[in-house]
Amino acid sequence: MSGYAIRRLEDPAEILQLKDDWDRLYLANPRLTHFQSFAWNSGLVARRAFHGALRVYLLYRDGRLVLIAPLAQVRRGAVAELVFIGHDTHADYLDFIYDDLQAQDLDHLVLRIRSDAAAGVVTLAFMHQGGRAAVLLGESGLARGRVASPCFSIDLAGGVDDYKARLGKSTRKEINAGTNRLAREHPEHRYEFTLGRQLERDRIRGLLRAYRERLADKHLRFRFSEAYLEFLTDYIAESRDVFLAELYLQEGLAAFNLGFVGRDREIHVLLVSSDTRFKRLNAGNLLLYNTVCHLIGTARASGPDVAYYDLTRGAELYKLKYGGAPHDVLSFTLAQSPLVYAVFNLRPALVGFARRVLRFAASRPWRARRAAPDPAEDESGRPPEGRRP
Repeated sequence: MSGYAIRRLEDPAEILQLKDDWDRLYLANPRLTHFQSFAWNSGLVARRAFHGALRVYLLYRDGRLVLIAPLAQVRRGAVAELVFIGHDTHADYLDFIYDDLQAQDLDHLVLRIRSDAAAGVVTLAFMHQGGRAAVLLGESGLARGRVASPCFSIDLAGGVDDYKARLGKSTRKEINAGTNRLAREHPEHRYEFTLGRQLERDRIRGLLRAYRERLADKHLRFRFSEAYLEFLTDYIAESRDVFLAELYLQEGLAAFNLGFVGRDREIHVLLVSSDTRFKRLNAGNLLLYNTVCHLIGTARASGPDVAYYDLTRGAELYKLKYGGAPHDVLSFTLAQSPLVYAVFNLRPALVGFARRVLRFAASRPWRARRAAPDPAEDESGRPPEGRRP
C-alpha cells in the first residue's frame, strides 16, 4: 500500500510557498480551469476576497504532493461548512488541483476532511461531471448527497450555416427579426470582439458596473464584496486569456459577454450582462448569436483554436435555444453525522419559511384588521352608550 500523509494549511503566507507544486499539478491537467490556477486562488487569499477561514489540504503519496484541496470553512447559520475557496465567487467550475489521481487518494482525503468537519458538513460543489475527481467521488459511495446542476456549451465545429441549421425555426425567426429591428432602429450599432489583448482596469470596472446595474434592475441582490471586485478587476487586467464580446449602440454599451479561454479549447463565460433599456431589441441574445458566428468564422480563418463556447452554470432557456448542449456540474455533500446532514438539508426550507413569516409580519395585515374602526363607534373611537367595549 502506498504511504500517505496529509497536511492542513491555515496561514495565507504558506499558500504562496506552494506555487511551484501548484503550477506543476495544474499544468499537467488540461481539464482544470482558470479557477483552479495558482493566480486565481492565491489572489483570493492574498486579498481576503473569499468567505470563511482558510483550510487548504495537501495530500502526499510516497512523499510526493499529488493533490491540493483549496478549501475554506464558512458558517451557514449554526452549521460549519467546508467549501472550495471559489464557492462564493463567479467561479463556475471548482475542483481539486491534481494530475495523476487515484481512487485511494480521494478515500484518504475524504476521510480526513470529513473527520475535521465532525460537527459540520463538507460541500464539494460545481465539479465538472467529466473531471476525474468528480467521477471517483461518485463511484466511491463516500458522499451522503449528490446534486447535478446543468451547464450549457455551444459546439463551434463546422461553419456558420451548420450552426444555424442546429437552431430551431422559431429561434432563426427571432434572430432575423431582431437583426432587422436593430439595423432599422440603430443603424450605427457595432459588435466588438477582444481576444488575446489585455483590458484596461477602467474598462473592466465599467463592465462590472454595468453588470451590477443589471442585477439591480432585476431586483437581484449583489452579494460580492469590494475586495473581491478589486481582485477580479486585477486578475482580468493581468490575463491574456480574456475573451470579451460587446454590442454598442449610439447610447452606449447594450450587452457584453466576458470569459476566459481555457486550456481545454473552451471559452468559459464569466460575466453576462445586457442593458434592460434595450430589452425589446433582444440585445443579449443577438450578441450571443453573433459571438458564436464570429468565433466559428475566426477559427476557420486560422484563428485561435477554440472548440466550444461554454455558457457555464444556469438553466436559462436562451442557452438551449441558441445551440447549447447540456452537461452537468456535480455537488457532493459529506457529513459524519446523518443528523447534521438532515438538519443541513432542511436549512433552506427553514430559512425560506422564516423569511415568509417576516415578510408577513412586516406587511402587518393582521394589525390593519385589528385597527379597523368598528362601524358602531363614533369618530372618537369610543363605543356608543349602552354598548360594552
